[in-house]
Amino acid sequence: FSGNPHKGKFKDFLPIFEKARQAGLKCAIHCGEIGDLEDTEDILRFGPDRIGHGIILTEKQKNAIRNGNCKAVPVEICPTSNLRILQMTKYDQHPTVRYWLENEHPFCICTDDFGVFQTTLSEEIFYVANAFNMTKEQVQRIVSGGFEFAFGCVRMRP
Repeated sequence: FSGNPHKGKFKDFLPIFEKARQAGLKCAIHCGEIGDLEDTEDILRFGPDRIGHGIILTEKQKNAIRNGNCKAVPVEICPTSNLRILQMTKYDQHPTVRYWLENEHPFCICTDDFGVFQTTLSEEIFYVANAFNMTKEQVQRIVSGGFEFAFGCVRMRP
């Protein structure tokens, strides 16, 4: 679930998400893209199967993602999109990557709209690995996580 975070609230769509969950569908929801703390709280309370972005979070919200209803739920990081949206000048200024790394919370690196950001997944992984001095093992874990966290058929996974 994504879109313009300035238009509408998650709670307006909650009944649809509850029906989707009852039908056995997985839910990936963008949250923490803007400073709408109430909307982020509503999303975290729902407990999505994956969190998109999660770049503007309070310590309480980060803690909830790590230990609460969203425990071990992977976060999708879109480095170039986040860099430009937050008007950062360097990738190592990303507001949550270091936190996820230090706390060994699952996350995956993604792209966000190639037509707008002109970046590939390989480039995104390279940018983050260099910016955060990641080890080969950390990079491998994050890349593997991208497959592990996918909602696709188990046969499609390596």
